[in-house]
Amino acid sequence: MNNYKSPENISNVHGMLNFDKYAYVSIDSNFPARGLLSDVEIISSVNNTAQNDDSDSDVEEIEKPKKPVISSKEAIDKINDLKDFFLNKNQDFSKIVDFLLNIENVVIEKCNTKQTSIKDFVKKQ
Repeated sequence: MNNYKSPENISNVHGMLNFDKYAYVSIDSNFPARGLLSDVEIISSVNNTAQNDDSDSDVEEIEKPKKPVISSKEAIDKINDLKDFFLNKNQDFSKIVDFLLNIENVVIEKCNTKQTSIKDFVKKQ
């Protein structure tokens, strides 16, 4: 019969083993096994966690990709695409098409830039 099966002999087994030589056995010996936290301790631990979450040291900010700047020609092309879209519908979208024509005129008047000639470039130098 094995001597370690009876409850009286369990303490003898514990005495025979040397747990001090195994570091992993006592790794959590400084942590409390149980207990109650006071309201103040709970609030302070939550506040400390919230303050740590707000720090930007560990978190990279996600930047939204910037939309490319479009030229006047590209804007007019897109307006023309919209006009074609509404003109090919079976419903009356004449007010929307008129509005798009007005926008196109604004783009032409306000945003249209004249391409410089090579002569202007040579004159500057």
